[in-house]
Amino acid sequence: MRNKLLIFAALAVVMLQFGCAPAVVMSGGNPTSLVRPDCDKTDEDCVVPVYVSVTADKACLVQVPFDVVTVAKGKRPRIVWKLEPLDPKDGFLYQFDQDLGIVIVDNNPATDFDQGGPRGSDKFVWRSANKRASPKTFKYSVAVQRRIDHHAAWSSCPVLDPKIINSGS
Repeated sequence: MRNKLLIFAALAVVMLQFGCAPAVVMSGGNPTSLVRPDCDKTDEDCVVPVYVSVTADKACLVQVPFDVVTVAKGKRPRIVWKLEPLDPKDGFLYQFDQDLGIVIVDNNPATDFDQGGPRGSDKFVWRSANKRASPKTFKYSVAVQRRIDHHAAWSSCPVLDPKIINSGS
């Protein structure tokens, strides 16, 4: 329980640092964010932090601070997911899976999200085309890998499945 509280406290501090602290509640002992629009006021880059940590039993834990990312009507930002280890001294190296880092389900590049892909090992980007006439909610997956050192093989963390809402053109 102490480890979970430390993760929760670190998550809150980082979110305050970025000026984007949504209400966070404890659900079953785990930090859980409430639905909060994040990319709704800009056509510029919209950064979504992806927090990675190690549980007491050394399992990999991947979290995003928002259950839903919302892109406002007419806005077309680049959504940039950035890996943020909660404890840089936890002994692991982290990276997005270079093929499956962020996969948006039912994406049509002509109307939804384009120009996607990794930007180095710690960022993954999709630009919101946001050209549909009406809003659409997209599920997406976050695939992160980790390894103990530069000589070990990469192993996959459990995949996380949050959502994006494109509000239309």
